Amino acid sequence: MLFNSPHFLFLVLPVTLLVYHRLLGCGWHLATMVWITLTSLFMYGWMEPSFVPILVASVVGNYGGAHLLVGVAAPRLRRPLLGVLIGANLAALGYYKYTGFFLVTLNQVAELSLPIPAILLPLGISFFTFQQLAFLVDVANRGAVGYRFWDYATFVTFFPQLIAGPIVHHAEMLPQFERRLAAARRIPWQHLAVGLTYFVIGLFKKVVIADHLAPLASAVFDAAPGSPPSLAGAWVAVLAYALQLYFDFSGYSDMAVGLGRLFGIRLPLNFDSPFKAVGMIDFWKRWHLTMTRFFTDYLHLPLTLRRVREAMRRERGAVATFLSTSAFPIMATFLLSGLWHGAGWNFVLFGAVHGLGLTINHAWRSARLPKLPRGAAWLATFITVLISFVFFRAPSLEAAWVMLRAMAGLTTLSLPAALSPLSGFLPASLADHLVFQGIFFGSGLPTADTRVVYLLLGILAACLILPNCAEIMRRYQPVVDRDFRARNPGRLLRLCSFQPNAAWGGFVTILFLVSLYFLNDESAFIYFQF
Repeated sequence: MLFNSPHFLFLVLPVTLLVYHRLLGCGWHLATMVWITLTSLFMYGWMEPSFVPILVASVVGNYGGAHLLVGVAAPRLRRPLLGVLIGANLAALGYYKYTGFFLVTLNQVAELSLPIPAILLPLGISFFTFQQLAFLVDVANRGAVGYRFWDYATFVTFFPQLIAGPIVHHAEMLPQFERRLAAARRIPWQHLAVGLTYFVIGLFKKVVIADHLAPLASAVFDAAPGSPPSLAGAWVAVLAYALQLYFDFSGYSDMAVGLGRLFGIRLPLNFDSPFKAVGMIDFWKRWHLTMTRFFTDYLHLPLTLRRVREAMRRERGAVATFLSTSAFPIMATFLLSGLWHGAGWNFVLFGAVHGLGLTINHAWRSARLPKLPRGAAWLATFITVLISFVFFRAPSLEAAWVMLRAMAGLTTLSLPAALSPLSGFLPASLADHLVFQGIFFGSGLPTADTRVVYLLLGILAACLILPNCAEIMRRYQPVVDRDFRARNPGRLLRLCSFQPNAAWGGFVTILFLVSLYFLNDESAFIYFQF
């Protein structure tokens, strides 16, 4: 069930909250956890009921597997069992997500004609699979489960984060449910105020901003293979998609955090103004933080430690050591991260762009080269991210190459009409090849007024200047394990800080009413496909 649907906003969410707080007020621990789990399963199966048995089987199987790990006394037997359990999870993920991709690739490489089965991808399978893999690894390392079944089921299926993250960790979530159930039996009005504000801001980002940027990008990307865009049209489309993805993912992340707070639960921060990043390392400390944490803890660090041990046994030069202990783990991690985002070579290339950018960033630091000016570092980072988003959005590799060629100026060179007076200062040989007609998207596609460009640049400026929700709510510790009060807030942040007063109440009400106006066409979140 979509968070931006009327059914959810006006029926399911109010009923779920009322019953939850009523059960909580009665001190019924088990009933509270059962209620949250069942309502989460109901919301999960709203769009496709056949997905529910898959999720339930995953929860039951992994909880049982964790108890098997605890029951194995000999550490030498625990590792093979953990390998079997991890393999079972990855096999299920691979079957649902990558069977078609594998068979298509095999047909192309081996010139076969194997049939491609129509397999529906269960919503959020990557998210709940990774959460449970982390749980199994921790159980194998520490040798204890410590949670009852319904507590574990709530941890996995808790609906705010089930379908598109954040990828939560059991150690940061389950103790919160225990403390919440043991707390005072009254409605936490502060949680409700913070949660509603957070949720409404996220809803506004999704339905008012992201959904209205989508057509600008779709018109160009979907037509790219047969109708190459112009230089200006390509850059406008890529910027529009970057902002669409930014506000779509940011909106979902804010709505998830807000919903968690309505239940008295703090979720981890998953989105921290990534377009403010001044390096690829900085970018991945801001974008999809919990996915970065998972791949760092369970893939990158083990790979790096293994390579470091090998390097210590062998004497190698500085370049060879860097390639082995840094470049290889980074590239391997981000190639798999790209494949995690989607079953397609365009997603692998998306990961490759980020892996290469991170490798260069680490190499620059290792060589102790002078830092770039902040503006230059931001621009280099942002352009790298835009290039990666071409692969992320393009419907095919062919479309991605067409878009990249257009961005490089290798197609029709069409410029905004507002720049036409400048043609008098250009050499005649060049001016004769320029077309001034607004932002021309390509053959057969419409032109866009230069006001569209100003709008996109204005939205980008807002991303760079304004504080994010977590910073606005910093006084109320909106997320787990992040102390925003330690930061030195600037004047703008102090002015924007949330206060539970009439002014903020009116502002949130206006945002909600505007969002309701645009609820006519429900649209899924982009990260639902992963």
